[in-house]
Amino acid sequence: SSEELSSDQSVARISKQREKDLRLLWSVVRPYCIIYSKSSKRFELARIDMVWRKMETNEEWFLVKYNGKKKEIQRFCKDLIPLELALQLYDHSAPEFSALSFDELSKYIAEQKAQYGEYEQIHSRQLDLIEEFNNLETDHEDLKNRYQHLEFKYDFLKG
Repeated sequence: SSEELSSDQSVARISKQREKDLRLLWSVVRPYCIIYSKSSKRFELARIDMVWRKMETNEEWFLVKYNGKKKEIQRFCKDLIPLELALQLYDHSAPEFSALSFDELSKYIAEQKAQYGEYEQIHSRQLDLIEEFNNLETDHEDLKNRYQHLEFKYDFLKG
């Protein structure tokens, strides 16, 4: 389309709940997103480099790097768009998409899913190990109580 599409208009066309769900997944583990660069008036591939909270306001902030630039921005800023949703909006003939390719977006989505999948497996294994440890701790307490009970019986029978 020859009409320029602002990031406000883009975000308005996509499901708000789906957008929120995808934004909540953003982290250093799942770092890729699309940022609307106001200076170049186009969408660019970006990477979340750091996530932090400002102590005074308790607001969450990202340090996002893209095309040799960096910007501090909040998770729910309208100028950030999840990769999956950028694919829905992608229009190769629109000037605001000139910095992106459909294949590149697809590649980064696949890479993120693979990395996030590995992270989920590791996290799941950590939870399993914690549960095993807690079970061992419970078993240890049971054995300790049985031992004390047997020791008491032995002392009683002996005395």
